[in-house]
Amino acid sequence: MNMYLNADVTDICILHERWHVTDARSLAGSLLLCALLVGLYERFAAWRRRYAASVARQNKAAARKKELTASVAGEKQTPACHSTPSLSATDRSRRRRAAAVNAALYGVGYLWGMTNMLIFMTFNVWVMLACGVGAAAGKFLSGDDDEEGLGEEEKEASCH
Repeated sequence: MNMYLNADVTDICILHERWHVTDARSLAGSLLLCALLVGLYERFAAWRRRYAASVARQNKAAARKKELTASVAGEKQTPACHSTPSLSATDRSRRRRAAAVNAALYGVGYLWGMTNMLIFMTFNVWVMLACGVGAAAGKFLSGDDDEEGLGEEEKEASCH
């Protein structure tokens, strides 16, 4: 395997020996598939970020509701920086379930992102361009232009 930048249009092996570009037709199909895989990954990543934000909002709302209920009941409140209201069994169960779903989604995104990286690492200019076009299209179509509140790691281009 030669790992150097090239612009070949035939004899390209992508990911596996069975995904082998031999002519213009297979090149066109492969470039489309590469763009689609990367674009769908971007959509998935945006959806995963929205899911995590939604869970965080639900957790915050549940904590506020618990604080309000405690203050109405006349319970002594300590400043929020010192303690948090104890969670009910339902809240703990919901949080564990959300954490498990978030972990599973992260794992899927990680594997998908690494696969996209390996596709990009064919070092073929056309495949690399298809990946870039797919990423841009996926980002545009996901409508994920509101990145307020995201950490730097979510804003950067990364494999996962």
